[in-house]
Amino acid sequence: MCADYLVELIYFSTLKSADSLEQFLVDEGFATRSWIKKYLSKKQRMQVVYSGMELAIPSAIINSQIIAPCPNKELIDVVEETADILALRKPPGVHCYPLNYQDRESVVNWVRNYNHELLNVNQQHMDRGLLYRLDYETSGILLYAKNDAVYDHFRNSFNARSEKRYLAVVHGEIGEHGELVHWLKGAGVKGEHVKVFDEPVDGASQAELSFSRWAYEDERDLSLVEVTLKTGLRHQIRVQLAMMGFPIVGDTKYGGAQDSRLYLHALSYELEGMEPFVVLPETEGLLFHDLLGLNC
Repeated sequence: MCADYLVELIYFSTLKSADSLEQFLVDEGFATRSWIKKYLSKKQRMQVVYSGMELAIPSAIINSQIIAPCPNKELIDVVEETADILALRKPPGVHCYPLNYQDRESVVNWVRNYNHELLNVNQQHMDRGLLYRLDYETSGILLYAKNDAVYDHFRNSFNARSEKRYLAVVHGEIGEHGELVHWLKGAGVKGEHVKVFDEPVDGASQAELSFSRWAYEDERDLSLVEVTLKTGLRHQIRVQLAMMGFPIVGDTKYGGAQDSRLYLHALSYELEGMEPFVVLPETEGLLFHDLLGLNC
């Protein structure tokens, strides 16, 4: 069966026997036990498999770790490409990578369309060659390593240095510049909500950033602020700015007013030994456009 064809179930006959369906799928290299448990009940997993038996298996199991093609060829823009790095512009409202074969509109799905050989990087994981991730709501520069050596150096090496800068539109008149240090701790289901503390607490990680104000609009009481991350924790910029009384516009999770989008944009990413990769928020939101005009 063609791996590009999206189906709910895949039917096939077995040539081998196994004490359980779970063991059969693991032995044949289809998926890990933890992945199989996401899609099959215990009763289904414990079913004895006989040679010649017809099976109906969810395509997400058969196609685990396979990236489906993206139906939207215009989803992502290429900012720059070098021998080692593919620099991309991610719009808001797009996931960085798929969770399974059914997910199709993510950055990594688009990378498959652009050059399927790039999926050979870090191919044991669904985020493949992405050197970092951006929240679903965040736009901006995203870097993809084109080979495993580059990926391992920048993603896994403690000695590899990088600098990440963001632009945010926040409520209120934030100071001209400053540095913030807090301690962050995940809460809720899978840590989807982040709590912020002024002092160290058990299980919390230290978060540091610096900021500088680019512009302030008095009429709407909004500031355009550049943020440089010194650490890279989940929702770090969002919760640290909110803690100081300057929530990001559109970030209703952490106190911002409802808007057409969350106004956080990854402006630049500088890898050690390379010129910074930069992408301005030219089309990513009206407030960015208005406040960047004040900064001219």
